Amino acid sequence: MTLARTIVIAAALGAGLCGCVESQEHLSPGFGAAVRQDVVAQITDPEAGHRRTPPPPSNGERAEIAQERYRFDEPIQPTGSASKIGASVGAAPAATPMTAPSGP
Repeated sequence: MTLARTIVIAAALGAGLCGCVESQEHLSPGFGAAVRQDVVAQITDPEAGHRRTPPPPSNGERAEIAQERYRFDEPIQPTGSASKIGASVGAAPAATPMTAPSGP
C-alpha cells in the first residue's frame, strides 16, 4: 500500500466519523429537565414495596365482569358531560381562510 493510498483511506475514515460526533453546545442548561421532573412525578412512594400493608379491598365479582367486558371489547360508555370534550357546545367558531391582501 502506498503512502498516498493510506492517507486517502485515513481521511475518508476520519470524514466518516465526523458524522458520529454530537455537539451539545446549542442545548440550554435546562435541557431534559421536563423528563427528569416527569420521572420524579411518577414515583409516588418508592418505599411502598417494603411495607407490609395489605392491598386495598376489591370485589371479585365486579373485577370478573370488568375483565369479561374488556376481553369481548364491550366497554361501558361514559354518560357524564365530561366525556364530551371538543363537542360543538361552546366550541370555538371555525377559522376563516386567509386571503391575500388587496391593493397596490
